[in-house]
Amino acid sequence: MPTILTCCTTGLLLECALEADGAELYAEFENPENPACTALCWFDLTTHGLLRAELTCEGQTLVTLTFDSFLLDSDPSSG
Repeated sequence: MPTILTCCTTGLLLECALEADGAELYAEFENPENPACTALCWFDLTTHGLLRAELTCEGQTLVTLTFDSFLLDSDPSSG
């Protein structure tokens, strides 16, 4: 999960598109630590929450994650 979040926050955006249903945004980010790897992410258009993410490296999917709810707290002191 940390690698996917790093890609989303500091990686180069390679591709971005609205999914056919109009409810999700798809984005592909380059991994800044290893350009041969990318994070494929689907975001909810209403909440901007991460719905699904895949980490791929050299064309192979390494991990797929799905989320029922997602909250990213940028304040580490909030516990």
